[in-house]
Amino acid sequence: MSSVHINSHCGKNRHVVLVNALHAKSGGGLTYLNNILPRLASDIRLDIHICVNGDQVEALGASLDSIHVHVLPEAQGFLKTLIVEQRDVPNLARSIAADVLFSPANFGPVATSGSVILLRNALSVGLRDWRPHKLLYWLALFVMTVLCAFRATRVIAVSKYAARQITPALLKLVLHKTIIVPHGVSEIFFKKSSENFDLNKSAQTLLAVSDIYVQKNLHTLIDAFALLRKKYPELVLEIAGARVDEGYAHRIEQKIAKHGLGASVRFLGTLEPDTLVEKYQACTIFVFPSTVETFGNPLVEAMACGASIACAQAAAMPEIASDGVCYFDPDDAKDIMRILAQLLDDPDERRRLSELGRKRAAIYDWDRTAKQTADILIEAASYRLAQSDQGV
Repeated sequence: MSSVHINSHCGKNRHVVLVNALHAKSGGGLTYLNNILPRLASDIRLDIHICVNGDQVEALGASLDSIHVHVLPEAQGFLKTLIVEQRDVPNLARSIAADVLFSPANFGPVATSGSVILLRNALSVGLRDWRPHKLLYWLALFVMTVLCAFRATRVIAVSKYAARQITPALLKLVLHKTIIVPHGVSEIFFKKSSENFDLNKSAQTLLAVSDIYVQKNLHTLIDAFALLRKKYPELVLEIAGARVDEGYAHRIEQKIAKHGLGASVRFLGTLEPDTLVEKYQACTIFVFPSTVETFGNPLVEAMACGASIACAQAAAMPEIASDGVCYFDPDDAKDIMRILAQLLDDPDERRRLSELGRKRAAIYDWDRTAKQTADILIEAASYRLAQSDQGV
């Protein structure tokens, strides 16, 4: 294990927090850390440390400024990462005299007391992905989440839906220490990227933004898109996100070929925020077909940008988006097609949704998220210190 101090600062009378970031590899995990870390680091009540693998240092970049960075041994794959986490993170916490360990990935070291976990992974994905190796992964995630939720001093959930992912029996046991703290949305998504932003635009482009996993439900969206193309032959679907699950990505490509969609479906890969803003505002409709989601960062980003949105009526989406989107049944390609066709034909409705979406997105604020999170970390640290003083 090595320690890298990136513009690190020290101070007395501050609570030492170790952020266990080993599971933040892509998507929402990185978005969360890139937004929350600089804000926690600026809180004069906290002295922030973080443990990462080497490849995460580049991914987190400037977010690590003013933070003590500890690079743990490289571990590829869930099982090896789990072993490193259970073995090395507790040792690191002891060596820096951490007051609280914060694991923003459902679970952390089981044996460490005084911890805080963040429920952001939807455990019900296991009900939609029956590949044996994936079932084993989601079973392990469920077991670790249950153990750590029971052991944790405080549990943060990004939505009510995320909190309900724990079994009802366990939820009753941890409800008193579970606090809902939704994610925020960056200010960049509230700024118009172009003076030509116009909801009456004639271009017909659908946009979906998500890393490619089975729960993102892109296969059903492709089926709906194939139906739409019969009425709108110029329609284009753009998909922005990393190919995290290659097996599922290949399945999507086979479906595109089967429908003869060819160049009308474009994979954009991972995009920088500035480019995402342009895409959100240039699309005719932003489509969010995910079947399992605890929050949905792209959904809130698109709302902030003023995109007209068609969204799955499932998981946390109604809780997060409220009346700022138009809902469809994510398991019914014909229903997705019907809602998209209605919006394509109705610029007034798209304009109405744009205005409602921007208003709804305004309630999500990273500064507020960071302040609430910092308060919880300090409360957990104080509780642990009090227990220690009592010899518990």
